[in-house]
Amino acid sequence: MVSSCGGDDDSTHTNIYLIGSILAAQIMPENTLGGSYRFRKVKTMDFAERVYTVVKLIPEGCVTNYGSVARALGAPRGARLVGWILRNSPDKLDIPAHRVVNRNGVLTGAVHFGPPDEMRRRLEEEGVTFVDDITVDFKRHFWDPAEDPRVDELFQFRES
Repeated sequence: MVSSCGGDDDSTHTNIYLIGSILAAQIMPENTLGGSYRFRKVKTMDFAERVYTVVKLIPEGCVTNYGSVARALGAPRGARLVGWILRNSPDKLDIPAHRVVNRNGVLTGAVHFGPPDEMRRRLEEEGVTFVDDITVDFKRHFWDPAEDPRVDELFQFRES
C-alpha cells in the first residue's frame, strides 16, 4: 500500500438486536406469514450513523469499498446496505461518499453525483489515480477501515 489511506402486529416473530461489531442493519426485516417481508424500524440501532462515521474517516486521496465498510462494522453481507445508506444520506451531513467504490474499484456510484464525471473529478482533485476511465488504482489508494484503530471505537457492546 502506497497511500496512508413497520407494523404494530404482535404476531410471533424473533427480533435480534445486534449492537457493536455484529450490528447488521438499522432496518430489520420481519418475516410475516405468507413469506413476504415488511420492515420495522429498530430504534436501538444506528447503523447509518456508523456508516457515516467510517466514511468520514477515509483519508483524502484514499478510497475504500462498500463491502469493507460493512465488514468493519460487523455486517459482512451489508455492502448493498452501505451503498443504499450513502445514496440516501442527507446532503447537510457532508459525507465524502465519492471515496467509496465497488469491490473492483469501479465508480459504480458515479450516477448519484450529478454530472457524469463528478465523482472522478472529486477523486482526482484529491490525488487519486485511475487504471482506466472508471477504475481507481486500488494498489495505491485503498484504505481498509478494519485496520484503522479509530473504527474500533464504534464497537460498544451493551446488554438489553
